[in-house]
Amino acid sequence: MSGADAKRGRIVVVTAGAGAGIGGNVVRRFHADGDRVIASDSHPGRLEKLAAELGVETQQLDVRDRAAMAEHLADVEARHGRIDVLVNCAGANLIKPAVELSDDEWETILDINLNAPFRAARAVLPGMIARQRGAIVSIASIAAWTPEPGEVAYSTTKTALMGFTRALAGEIASTGVRVNAVAPAFVENPFLEKLYGAERMQSYRDKAPLGRGVLPEEVAAAVAWLASDEASYVTGEVVTLAGGQYLRG
Repeated sequence: MSGADAKRGRIVVVTAGAGAGIGGNVVRRFHADGDRVIASDSHPGRLEKLAAELGVETQQLDVRDRAAMAEHLADVEARHGRIDVLVNCAGANLIKPAVELSDDEWETILDINLNAPFRAARAVLPGMIARQRGAIVSIASIAAWTPEPGEVAYSTTKTALMGFTRALAGEIASTGVRVNAVAPAFVENPFLEKLYGAERMQSYRDKAPLGRGVLPEEVAAAVAWLASDEASYVTGEVVTLAGGQYLRG
């Protein structure tokens, strides 16, 4: 964190998914950098562990609940006076052929991966724009460019999230508020091991130029950089963490 950031004592909101995986590491990184972090997750057990470990503020939240999301962000701003950084960490995936996807399943993935980041950004933007300063960072995925079979809903939402990032960044660039995203390749975490299975995860490692997936703390480092003053000239960008994967086509 730069000196300017340190003096500001930033208020950082990490939306649902903050209790584990990428979200948990994002919380730890900002906390270690001296920021005041407000973390939300739909799983109370994860939040309890995070609060016990770091002492950060936590809030149980289902990002699909529009009213709860709006109330949470309004409460943070009312209590702390501002929100300096918003990190959209909530994410969901479902491995299923497109022809078998129900409307409810499609809409659930859409609501968590795309609608929630939009609603969160819309809620924090008035304050950021008024202060002419702020950063919004969302977690995208290289699945937008290299979709896997059975991930139509996930890949679609991550592609749209990148479009949202670029469009919003361009719309508000003159206000001083920056909007970016991070697109990791497969991430080394228990969630993906459970989703894909050990054999499929190992096949990804075997094909990866660096022999492994990206670590959650490496994703968190990219998020922290994009939110920092060191990236003050960066907006509308998608930082890809693919470990050289594109070198092999």
